[in-house]
Amino acid sequence: MEFKKIRQSNKKLMNKLGTIVANDKSSFSDLLDSADIPVYPTDTTANLVERYIDELPENDNLKVLTAYFVEDETNFSEQIENENVYDNYNILYNYFDYDLSNEDKFYNVGGAIAGSIGAVANLGNTALQGRQKKKFGALDTVMKKEESKQELIKAILQQKQLETEKQKQAQENKSKQTKYLIIGGSVIGGLAIIGLIVYLVKKKNA
Repeated sequence: MEFKKIRQSNKKLMNKLGTIVANDKSSFSDLLDSADIPVYPTDTTANLVERYIDELPENDNLKVLTAYFVEDETNFSEQIENENVYDNYNILYNYFDYDLSNEDKFYNVGGAIAGSIGAVANLGNTALQGRQKKKFGALDTVMKKEESKQELIKAILQQKQLETEKQKQAQENKSKQTKYLIIGGSVIGGLAIIGLIVYLVKKKNA
């Protein structure tokens, strides 16, 4: 599977995870704890995300737990679909395991990585090629971690924004309802006073 497809699948998975995290930070904290990643009562969402992303590339247990967690939180049929869990795991595994040095082209720094390793290979220096590949492999992981973190944070912020807008709309609707009740009450009260005055005037003239 070419990396472009793997990359898009990982973005979608991080987006799902970010939406969950925005609504349920506690469960995300439990996820990290289950993977033996330290969590603290004072942790902010940003702290948890940073720790999660830092561990994800090399922690297969965290990949498995994430795959299950996303399926559990997004499947509303109350039954876990094992196939979806496997798919989620494969997305994470393939994304972080993919060797970008095998790509003729990649994006941004990735292009330089593949190009540099290719140039060394053309020189025929096997030892130097190995060192270059190891060096750029580490950079490759850093890039993937950064991209995953950006997608995760973006989804969290978008969800928070949606919640803020919903709360704002609910407050506006409540304010309008209160306003209409006040106006309605004032009109009824005014009509009652007018009716009382008319009654008293008629009674006086009777």
